[in-house]
Amino acid sequence: MDNRRNKQSVNNEYNSQPVQKASTWVFQKWRRTTKNAKEQLREEQPPEEQPQEEPEYTHNKRSVHRQHVRKWAILDDESENWSTNVEQFYLNGDAPFCYSGVFNTPLPLDRSFWGTMLGYTSNGYLSQEHIQGWVGRMMNWRQRQQQKGATNMRWSILPPQFYDYLVDSCTKNTVSFANGKSSPFPSFFDVDYVYFPFCVENNEWLLVQVKLRNVNLEMFCKNGFSPKVMSFEVNKDYVQSQADLHGNQGVHACMLMEHLVTGKPLNISNNFRESCIAYRRFMADQMYFWRCLPRPG
Repeated sequence: MDNRRNKQSVNNEYNSQPVQKASTWVFQKWRRTTKNAKEQLREEQPPEEQPQEEPEYTHNKRSVHRQHVRKWAILDDESENWSTNVEQFYLNGDAPFCYSGVFNTPLPLDRSFWGTMLGYTSNGYLSQEHIQGWVGRMMNWRQRQQQKGATNMRWSILPPQFYDYLVDSCTKNTVSFANGKSSPFPSFFDVDYVYFPFCVENNEWLLVQVKLRNVNLEMFCKNGFSPKVMSFEVNKDYVQSQADLHGNQGVHACMLMEHLVTGKPLNISNNFRESCIAYRRFMADQMYFWRCLPRPG
C-alpha cells in the first residue's frame, strides 16, 4: 500500500467567517488540562472500585438477560417467543419491528433495516441508523472492557450526528460529546483518539480519526474527497477499488472502526466483497443480540 498522505486544505470560504467554527476549537478546548483542572478532576472522580467479573458471553436468546441495557430499555419477558436470530427475524419476524440496546434511544428496527444491514435490500447501502447502531455497539464493548479492568481504552467513537453538529456550528450539542455528559461517550480528557464517521453524497461513508494531542485529523476509506470545514490528511492504507466499495462504503467504515481501536484483523483477503458479506452478518448478529423492550410511557 502507498503510505503517503495527501494533505488537504480547508476551503477558503470558511476562513473568512466572522464567528469561529465549532470544528476549530472544540477539540482543543476539552484537551486543555491545566493544573487546576487536573486537581478538580481528581477531586470529582469517585474512588476506584474493583472491576466485577462479567458473566461469560454466551450468544443465545436468553443471554441478553445477563447484559446491561440502556436506561430507556427493560429486560424482556418475551424472549422465548422471539425470532432465534436476525436472519429468522428478517424472513419471518415475530413482530413488525424490534429494538436493540446498542442505541441511546428506542429506535424501531423493521425488516427493511435488517434487510439493508444484511445486504438484501437497498443495494446494501447503510443508513445513518445502521452506522449509529454500530457506534453504540463499539461503545458498549468499550464500557464492558473497562469494567473488566482494561486500561488501554483511550479512544472514543462518536455517532454520525457529531459531524453534522460541527458543520452546523451547533456548539452546545458538539460540546456535550466532548465533556463526557453525553453517555456513553467519555470526556476528551480521558482519551487520546476520537473517531467519527460521516456521510457524503451517494451514501458514501468516511471515517475520521482525531489525534487530540495535536488535533491532527486523518481521514480513512477513500481519497479524492475534500470536506469544506476541516483540514485533514488522507490515509491510503485501506483504500479499496470503487467497484468493490459499491454498496459497501458503510460496511468498510464500520470494519475500520473495530480494526483501529481493537486491532481485530480486517479479514480482507482476495475477495473484499465476500469479506463485507460476512461482516454484515456479524454486525447484524451483534445488534440483534442486544434486543430488548422499551420502557412504557
